[in-house]
Amino acid sequence: MEQEKTDNYIFSSYVFVIVSIIVFAIVCIRCIIVPFTQDEVTTFFVYIQSGNFLPFISHADTNNHILNSFLGWICFMFFGDSPFSLRIPNLFALLILIIATARISKHLNHSHSRYVLFAGFLLSFYWLNFYSLCRGYGLSSSFLVLSISFLIEYFNSKELKKLFLFYLFLQFAVSANLVLITIAILLTVTVILFLFLSKEPLQLLNIKVMRVHFSLLLFWIIYAVFLQLRGSLWDGQGKSFSESLRSLIEMLTGFSTNKELLIILLCFIILLFATII
Repeated sequence: MEQEKTDNYIFSSYVFVIVSIIVFAIVCIRCIIVPFTQDEVTTFFVYIQSGNFLPFISHADTNNHILNSFLGWICFMFFGDSPFSLRIPNLFALLILIIATARISKHLNHSHSRYVLFAGFLLSFYWLNFYSLCRGYGLSSSFLVLSISFLIEYFNSKELKKLFLFYLFLQFAVSANLVLITIAILLTVTVILFLFLSKEPLQLLNIKVMRVHFSLLLFWIIYAVFLQLRGSLWDGQGKSFSESLRSLIEMLTGFSTNKELLIILLCFIILLFATII
């Protein structure tokens, strides 16, 4: 029985590597041949070319995916203004997604569960579209999945290093797409509940790390309010964070009805708890 599990794990690992290589090659080609979109053009001329992308200083608009603008500016300075060079950060974000998917798959005991995970993250056309654009969606998605992988490991091991990496990559995700501040807050509340239920005394370093994380979350909330006061707090197709999150899920999956979105949310929650238990 153990030998069969080992063989299945090895086989699923080979499948994952092959699929990852093919997907990366396809996205790489798309980064070269797909013309710039209107949002990418705006991002380039307003934020990347000018180098003026910092919060509260740059043009107030959620179209400025800050981490993407920063990395795009670096690529622009070193490699020029070709579509491929400006999309390099999101191409590397795909590698981060592949790594994060592999990390989460280690916690799944059944090969079928791993195949579902691989397909969900690496075979969705709507999802992969983000990685061939100079926008923050691919970066934010990858860092969010990576942060969740470290959160799962923290729940299992209670290592402070895992919690620190969870906070770090979650902040990267929010900096790449401000709409994820809602998810960041919910995940942070989950950590607080876990710490409360574990009934273990908090280490001093843990408290310091949490203070930094909370301070950064407060910074993003203040920035969101700043954008709202200027009538620039928008994202996706909605007029609020909840509508924006809904439209983002629709773009990722192609599903739009309440029933379909609820099923996707339930599947995600089940997957998260299955890796913990």
